[in-house]
Amino acid sequence: MQHLNNHNLINIFEGGTRLLIKKILIIGIIILFLVTVINQSVAIDYVKKPSNPISNGKTLYVGGTGEGNYTTIQEAINDATDGDTVFVYDEGSPYYEFIIINKSINLIGEDRNSTIIERNWKEHVINILAKNVLITGFTIQDRTLPLGVLDSCIYIKEDYAIIRGNIIKNRIKGIYAKNCNYSSITNNSILSTNGNTGIYLKNTQYCEVSNNTVKNNNIGIHIEQNTWYEYFSKTIISHNTIFSNNVGINLDSFWVQECNVFRNCLNNNKVGFEIESPRNNEIFYNIIENSTNAIYIRDDSSNNCFYRNNIIRCKIMVISYSYEDIWKQNYWNRPRIFPKPIIGKKILWIDYPYFGLPRPCLMFDWCPAKAPYEIDV
Repeated sequence: MQHLNNHNLINIFEGGTRLLIKKILIIGIIILFLVTVINQSVAIDYVKKPSNPISNGKTLYVGGTGEGNYTTIQEAINDATDGDTVFVYDEGSPYYEFIIINKSINLIGEDRNSTIIERNWKEHVINILAKNVLITGFTIQDRTLPLGVLDSCIYIKEDYAIIRGNIIKNRIKGIYAKNCNYSSITNNSILSTNGNTGIYLKNTQYCEVSNNTVKNNNIGIHIEQNTWYEYFSKTIISHNTIFSNNVGINLDSFWVQECNVFRNCLNNNKVGFEIESPRNNEIFYNIIENSTNAIYIRDDSSNNCFYRNNIIRCKIMVISYSYEDIWKQNYWNRPRIFPKPIIGKKILWIDYPYFGLPRPCLMFDWCPAKAPYEIDV
């Protein structure tokens, strides 16, 4: 009898244990599901992408020989409503226009090499003053720049703009986005803006700049955030080919933070990266080659992480007036066994008489790469 009682007790104990394990597993699955949902919702909020305008509207045609086709792009935009598409044939090129887009529409060119919009002597060539605007398939260019005229091919003033697959060239700023968020600038060619900036984002958040070719500008890509704006920019700059500029990529001001800059090819620029006071950005898997100065970091920059970049055939690899950035596993022009020293400078400011006294500071890439990375731009 005692044996049976013990056996029953063991069965009861084992049954209770199995039940407890099942309950723990069920609770764990529920917690994992909730965490996944929460993480997904947070991630979606952070990487929120521009959406195309509602495209269930009508299509208005500009140029060509069709019945009812418009002569100018602006006339078609004036007659369009939210969700419409304005399709522009290349037969009427070049279109000498000053374009204002104040509706959520798609503006589509027939062929980006032959559908040409040229400045009509006024301000920006295309002004985006509405949310959810798509522009694709154009060459946008300038004639001789008159004095006192504003100077951008495309000026973005509202959120969720998509600028994709265009050629922008000659004399003036390329794409200028100001005080707007969630814009996407992809697959464009910005060429020869004659001492200006190819892509310029000022006081923007959550924007994407990717797969563009930026050549022969003063600054290829410029991200600036005024201190009064008081929001981090959180911009993604990736897969761009940036060459023959004075400065390839410029991150400018303290509020340019939490940007990811990766898989860009910066070739034959005077300065590859120029960093002016931003913090907490990640710069990784980039190719910086054939530049006079690969990386130039000005005072007050800190906690920017440079890792796994290829820095090749540059006369000067780093000039740094910072001493608090992070360097990890970069390839520095040749295989290295020992840590790569990086000399920074801390400026000690004297109140009276007011002047700055530089003090050298030493940083290290403790584990530099022994071979260049295979980076797919």
